[in-house]
Amino acid sequence: MSEVVDDLVTVVIPARNEEAFLGACLDAVCAQDYQNLQIIVVDGGSKDRTAAVVAARMATDQRVEILTNPTHLIAVSLNLALAAARGPWLVRADAHSTIPPDYVRLA
Repeated sequence: MSEVVDDLVTVVIPARNEEAFLGACLDAVCAQDYQNLQIIVVDGGSKDRTAAVVAARMATDQRVEILTNPTHLIAVSLNLALAAARGPWLVRADAHSTIPPDYVRLA
């Protein structure tokens, strides 16, 4: 596990072939009213432009990271993200969902 930062919240987004939805999901996560976030997208071997969507967001928001899960299993994606998490708090968001701006703070 990485060095823990006390007030950091790690948001984990497992994704596979979510090019059409991931941009809106990342918009919602990045717009949270609680901003001290580590945002980890775990790509489960996408065949579309999922990784490119994440790369574009990483270029504009240093909180966004990408990990690769070649097994395609969500449980493995979650374990990879947990191993890379720097926050003591963990929130999961699905790549095809959008969350309200207060979601992380209230969770």
